[in-house]
Amino acid sequence: WGLPVPNGRGPLVADFATSAVPEGKVAMACDSKVLLPPHVLIDRDGASTVDAADFYQGGALLPFGGHKGYGFVLLVELMANLLGGSVPVSSTDYQPGNPALLIAIEVAAFLDPSDYLRHTENLLRRIESSAPAQGFEKVLVPNTVESETASKRRRAGIPVPDFIWREFE
Repeated sequence: WGLPVPNGRGPLVADFATSAVPEGKVAMACDSKVLLPPHVLIDRDGASTVDAADFYQGGALLPFGGHKGYGFVLLVELMANLLGGSVPVSSTDYQPGNPALLIAIEVAAFLDPSDYLRHTENLLRRIESSAPAQGFEKVLVPNTVESETASKRRRAGIPVPDFIWREFE
């Protein structure tokens, strides 16, 4: 999801896996022999596991958010894959890829764009000025970390784990 926001903030983007942990992190854990947190993965027999290798032997990633996440995952699977030109991952017709579904909504069809931007800015300011949870410095809105990371990587380069570099080679 991406939404325009005012004052040069850049878009408000929430880009995340609908699984409890993204497959890329499973690949990194498998390569480095690190255990995953409990309740993010099941093995091919449906038993909870923390061994990332179990995913690549017929296991599955669990959805984030329990049963509510499951409902959301199902909607995303149907919308993004089917309307994006693919089929569900569990289908025998599935081909690996990255189907994309883009939906654009004209803000002005619903409300005055200046009202949208004003209310958006007010909400973001309230969120960012909230007291952070213990152990945190500040409250962040989606895309803050990613924007900061992108700026840093434009300056310093992008670290690539060895197992991914081997795939490139």
